[in-house]
Amino acid sequence: MKVVVTSRQTIKPSNPTPQHLCQLKLSLLDQIQQPHFAPFIYFYASSNSGLNKATNDRRRSEKLKESLSETLSWFYPLAGRVKNNLFFDCNDEGVPFFEAQVQSNLDHVVGQSNSNSPLNCLFPYPDFDDAGDLLLAVQLNFFDCGGMAIAVSRGDYSNLVYPQFDSANIFPPTLNPNTNHHKHGVGTTKKKIIAKRFVFSDSAISTLKAKYTPTPTTATATATATATATAIATATAVTANNKTIHNNPTRVEALSTFIWCRYKAATRGKAVYGERIRYPVIQGVNLRTRLNPPLPNSYYSNLSRFSIAILAPPALEKGAIGEDHGSLVTQMRDGIRKVNSDYVRKLQEGGGGGGMGGLNSKKEEGGNKGGGGGGGGGDAVFTFMFSSIARFPLYETDFGWGRPVWVTSGAINLDNTVVFLPTKSGDGIEALIFMNKGDLAKLETDKEFLSFVSNPKFPLLSSL
Repeated sequence: MKVVVTSRQTIKPSNPTPQHLCQLKLSLLDQIQQPHFAPFIYFYASSNSGLNKATNDRRRSEKLKESLSETLSWFYPLAGRVKNNLFFDCNDEGVPFFEAQVQSNLDHVVGQSNSNSPLNCLFPYPDFDDAGDLLLAVQLNFFDCGGMAIAVSRGDYSNLVYPQFDSANIFPPTLNPNTNHHKHGVGTTKKKIIAKRFVFSDSAISTLKAKYTPTPTTATATATATATATAIATATAVTANNKTIHNNPTRVEALSTFIWCRYKAATRGKAVYGERIRYPVIQGVNLRTRLNPPLPNSYYSNLSRFSIAILAPPALEKGAIGEDHGSLVTQMRDGIRKVNSDYVRKLQEGGGGGGMGGLNSKKEEGGNKGGGGGGGGGDAVFTFMFSSIARFPLYETDFGWGRPVWVTSGAINLDNTVVFLPTKSGDGIEALIFMNKGDLAKLETDKEFLSFVSNPKFPLLSSL
């Protein structure tokens, strides 16, 4: 699939940012967030406008650029740059906007079960590290058939909702610009990462939810042990007398547990003799609901952190041979419960050491040792990260020519990472799995894994 960039422009806000808003402090959570892009691509079918292709493409382009310019007046930090890890310089420098011609038809990318065309070539910066201090970049791709793909690389300093920009008052920043020791590429791997899409139908997910429902004994023990923890939306719901427990896992919990189990089964034997194998699971947690009072979703910032669950050896062994499946869900929930109101308060009071440093160091430890330990009786750490946007209304993005036929993510160079997205029909979940080539090949030959996967009629996302 050949992609030829035909134009490059910089789109600026339709109205200049007022002087008193030109410098916006980063919150502490912005400062300690590892910098990376959230790359998404929206595919649209050819419109039946009656216009010739050149005219139709031009009108679509003009409408998108006008819309982006108006949007940047509201989300003005996106047109600026991050300075010294201390503040947004809202200088209206603008957002790069690329246009490209794709010498292929849309149905060669969308709808083919065996296409190996990488999609990162449709993004403005195929190597996302080249984006530097940009917060947003867009590429509009026109296919020969009249179809179109809009690729958006959004820096993770932002959370696009109707904006409020005072999160720094909630999580006061540090004045030390070296608070975030992360650099672009840190936490990623130089190994060859493959990204593939697997579709799980609603019926398959229902079966997995039943399979991974914690037993009453397991759930009761968990509820008792964590009685002082703040309840979370997806955790077990316990009445005062502990008689009523909502055990059923969510769709994402069931899929996360299933993929985790099949990965462990497929990669069994990777550790060197004498090593103890550890499988940390990292999950994103929304902090808005854990503040007192809770925050609305309109706060513009990285109001999320990570939870980590590390299976205890007995549970790990049982999960591996298929006995107490529900205990895996319980332990993942326990990890999320630790990100509670006390945890948030410690972040607000001093940031770093009160729990956040531990999460980051464990995450990096898992990332650095993801390929196995060094032998000699130590630990072999194989970290898995799960992130879900399965409830996001991605398919409601309509610019006037209909809803997208497919929305997906570009590849990210993170080993053992799973991103859950909604399906177009809304009754299933797409799992994008990023994994090194050898492990993914093993997973794809796992009969139990394949028995729950629908045939994905979409391409390999990328070969990095």
